[in-house]
Amino acid sequence: MQGRKIMAYRLGEAGAPVMVLIATMHGNEAAPRQILRSLAAGPEVHDLDLWVVPTYNPDGLAAGTRKNARGVDLNRNFPYRWKDLDGTYESGSKPASEPETRAVMRFLRKVGPRRILSFHQPLHGVDTDTKRPAFARRVARALKLPAKRFDCGGVCHGTMTMWFNHTFPGAALTVEYDAHP
Repeated sequence: MQGRKIMAYRLGEAGAPVMVLIATMHGNEAAPRQILRSLAAGPEVHDLDLWVVPTYNPDGLAAGTRKNARGVDLNRNFPYRWKDLDGTYESGSKPASEPETRAVMRFLRKVGPRRILSFHQPLHGVDTDTKRPAFARRVARALKLPAKRFDCGGVCHGTMTMWFNHTFPGAALTVEYDAHP
């Protein structure tokens, strides 16, 4: 990291069910962060302990690139089903090699969310390839996005949602807005 902070904003009520919203995992997918920033500045949240992380990859955002400052795709760096990938999906030297990945893993372990929504662009839809497909379909309806399966052209490797779904009892899913949400 180049010294830029990853900020999490706690909205809602402690003791209520915990949910985390994350955006800008890829620095060139910046539009959803505006949505999360507006939530942080918006009206009070009730009946939910909501954590919002508008910018997970601040160095990639500053550079306008998918990868972090060390050239790693943070959504291929998580330990579950990690694979040594190169090119656009460079996965790092080993699972959780990146400080951003380790920070988010610690954060998620600490707050223990029941649900996570990871916001991306531009594939336009909500991924139903998750352990709670009914939840994915509800999110798709609420956001007026199509429910569909994102399979990375086969098997995704080292993604945050796969790691969370494998490691925790809660459910994480990917929400993809189009190029100009």
